[in-house]
Amino acid sequence: MMSYIAFKCLRVYGDKVYSPQYHASWNEVYVPFLGRLSYSLSVPSLEGKQGVYAGTLCEALRYLDTGCGIFLAAPDPDAETEIGTMG
Repeated sequence: MMSYIAFKCLRVYGDKVYSPQYHASWNEVYVPFLGRLSYSLSVPSLEGKQGVYAGTLCEALRYLDTGCGIFLAAPDPDAETEIGTMG
């Protein structure tokens, strides 16, 4: 299961979901332990600005705009993670 959860504001356009800040498109994937489809974004490393930035609900709400929604973000158990204290 997940050790950490956070919230992420993503833009929903048709059947696509993407990050409005970095214009990264999220892929729809089946998550077996959820038993349903979800969205996933793979990044090669946490170097530079390649990571997935998620935060508290209050922080995610700051980015909420027309066409956006708030999503629960949880890292893959095998993914490299870095826990920050901002937001």
